[in-house]
Amino acid sequence: MDFIRFVNSRDIREYLYSLDYKLTGEQKLYLIDNCYRITLSEKIKWLNSLLNEPDSEVTIINPSYQYSGKRKGRNYDPEKGSVHDLARRVSTRYSRLLALFYDNHDAACYTVSILENNRTEFFTENIYFKSYEVAVSHCRKLIEELDYGIRAVEIKKIYLSGEDAQNQAPEEIVAVYDGEMNMMNINGTKGNHEDSTEGLYIYLPVPFKKGDILVIPEERVYSGKGESIYDYNSEEPFVALSFYPDETLRGGADSSDINCDVLYFNKFRRMDLAEEVLIHNYDLEYCRKPLTGKFKLLKVLSSVMQDGELVDSTTLLTAVKYCKALTAFEEAKEDLVLYPALKYAFADTDEQKKILKESYYSSFPTSEALRFTDSIRIWLDDEREAPQGYHWCHSVNETICMIRECEMMAVAVEELNLDHDLGDYAADGGDAIKVLDFLAERLTGTGRNNFLSG
Repeated sequence: MDFIRFVNSRDIREYLYSLDYKLTGEQKLYLIDNCYRITLSEKIKWLNSLLNEPDSEVTIINPSYQYSGKRKGRNYDPEKGSVHDLARRVSTRYSRLLALFYDNHDAACYTVSILENNRTEFFTENIYFKSYEVAVSHCRKLIEELDYGIRAVEIKKIYLSGEDAQNQAPEEIVAVYDGEMNMMNINGTKGNHEDSTEGLYIYLPVPFKKGDILVIPEERVYSGKGESIYDYNSEEPFVALSFYPDETLRGGADSSDINCDVLYFNKFRRMDLAEEVLIHNYDLEYCRKPLTGKFKLLKVLSSVMQDGELVDSTTLLTAVKYCKALTAFEEAKEDLVLYPALKYAFADTDEQKKILKESYYSSFPTSEALRFTDSIRIWLDDEREAPQGYHWCHSVNETICMIRECEMMAVAVEELNLDHDLGDYAADGGDAIKVLDFLAERLTGTGRNNFLSG
């Protein structure tokens, strides 16, 4: 049976296949339990399937961290147990958490957090639900209503009176779902190391080396684990510095200590590079997206680390200056887009401008912002709100003022959509026909057929 497929990183999977790598029983158990690419029900199924795999005298280090005797390097003198035994206990823990999670306990409530497709952080709604069913129903409704889509959902069960004495429940249980509400993972805040794979000592060879530009796969959000450092923007590229364990420690390491030292951009200081232990080695992948802006500097740093002769110090300093200039420009653009008209003026493509223009008309700003657009459409009506893509005027005089402002700032009026009877607003310039009279008197346009009347 192929257990390498449970490795989260596609690059490590391919590498292990190329080596014809043979997994031990504890490696199989670890990979299944930590695979975030399969649903929780599939994970439990595959954990149970290990019970049908021959134990072959494979032993594992007991994850209780208990040991006797003196510590020698990173090797303890541990208690040992079977792969079968731990697989059974891990599966049982998941089943117990699920039963507690679904039980609508009187002294518990549920909260919902969502991760939108275009974001990297969860947004928690300030709503409390008394039952699991209502919380899930609310999530499904959100998924249907949000056009831009939801990548992941987190439902948390909170015990309001602390630990439930009868069931010995954790204070919180957190379940993570994908965008179609398939449960991907579940965990309690009072975990038991004896019923998890956190203490396993394993080693897997990886294809990565110092200087490689790597990323964390987007799917890792389903693991339910946050980033190990708070100033790193999830899913951004970084440069690898070192890996632990490496080929010199094939005996493996406690899975909580398997990590990669990296250089990454501090999300709070934009251009500052920071060095930190980032994340578990076996989740990493090569960065396959083109590097833009400040991230181009990672290319230079990668070259310095892998072949110092390719880049001298002058070239490196020039690259840093270049990336700082790019960063400054991007920051300026971010400041500019606080104003809708400026956002339109600095849009990169015609398609972006079209989208921005349509949303921009509906809330047309002051004359200051009017300077940065090309054209508008005007909707004159005393009662009916302007549809998307139009600027709403209520009276003739207001419309004429807008037309005059557009003329002074070289903004074309693409369309006038005029109501006939302006009701109370007729006191401010008359009915809508007066706008056409104004245009005709000053020979604006080529005739009334240029405009629509409502």
